Amino acid sequence: MAGASAQIGISIEPVSALAQKEGARLGAKEEFAKRVAMDLFRFLESFNAGTVVGPDQLVVPANFLDRWFQKFQNKFRRDPDFLTRDAEKI
Repeated sequence: MAGASAQIGISIEPVSALAQKEGARLGAKEEFAKRVAMDLFRFLESFNAGTVVGPDQLVVPANFLDRWFQKFQNKFRRDPDFLTRDAEKI
C-alpha cells in the first residue's frame, strides 16, 4: 500500500483516571450481563402462565436453555443493539 500511513498516540494519565475508566467499563459489562439475565428470566416466566407450584418456583421444559438461546440468537441477528438500548432500564 503505497502512501498509506498510520498514526499511533500515547496518552499519559493519572492512575485515578485509569481506575475510573476501568470502573465504568466494568459497570457497562455488569449492566449488559443483567440485561441478558433479565431476557432469560422473562423467557422462563413465559412457561409459568397457568402452572401453580409455589410462589418462588417455575416449571419449565427440560430444553428451555436451548430454546432460549436460539430465540436470543435470532433477536441478536435481527437487532444487535437490542440489549444496549435505554428503552427499558433494569
